[in-house]
Amino acid sequence: MEEDTNRLEIRILRLEDKLLKGEARRPTFFSVLEKLFLPAAVAAVGLGVSLAGHQVAKGQLALAEAQEKRVTVEAQTDIHLKALETFYQYISSSEPEKQKTALYLLTAMDPDVGQRLARAVAVNPTVSLEMRQVADKVSRSIALVGPLINYRIVIYFSEAQAQQKERAEKLLKSLVDYAPLVSVSTRGATDTQLKNWVYPKGNEIRYDPLYENEAAEQLQTLLRTVLPKKTFTLLPTSTERRRTENVLSIFLVD
Repeated sequence: MEEDTNRLEIRILRLEDKLLKGEARRPTFFSVLEKLFLPAAVAAVGLGVSLAGHQVAKGQLALAEAQEKRVTVEAQTDIHLKALETFYQYISSSEPEKQKTALYLLTAMDPDVGQRLARAVAVNPTVSLEMRQVADKVSRSIALVGPLINYRIVIYFSEAQAQQKERAEKLLKSLVDYAPLVSVSTRGATDTQLKNWVYPKGNEIRYDPLYENEAAEQLQTLLRTVLPKKTFTLLPTSTERRRTENVLSIFLVD
């Protein structure tokens, strides 16, 4: 993990150097934005690497699991850095479409960093009204869904019960209307499939407790907002599916 941290620091230094060299060609606001938020973004990514390394060492995990975590951390680091590079390149463009692309790219970053960058654009009077409105929309969407941006949500229902399908479709529409950045779909299941998966005792959110606690809790909060009269129980499960699938399952009963 120390090697990952060193590699991250080297890439950050290169990125900072690139930003400094191009600073004179950029609008003043975006130059200030880089100075204010690049350290925060770097800290968020670096913290993830540090915590992952600590958890691997503390838990004395098996070699295979440690390697899996290492690959995951490396992939997340690369994604964050590429997103940052593209964001600064596009947000400093004079073309509105590229600026919009930069703002929507924030949804792929760490939620805290993405929201802060979006808010900084939204409240700055030197930015066009259109761009500030886009930034405000992105900021509110990130605040609403947080880590769910990186997940697919599947609503399961019993094919044997027509009313469940109707409820699932209504829930999908409510989630999409309320949180358009979230990817949601419905999927019918036979009674045999539901029994094989352990038939749900009520409305449930099933998730991998090793990786998906935060996202599952965020989904539960979102469902409380969308369906305040319904209760959705968090149910940790042990599954063989790969972590990279990033899928949270809702089992709808009533």
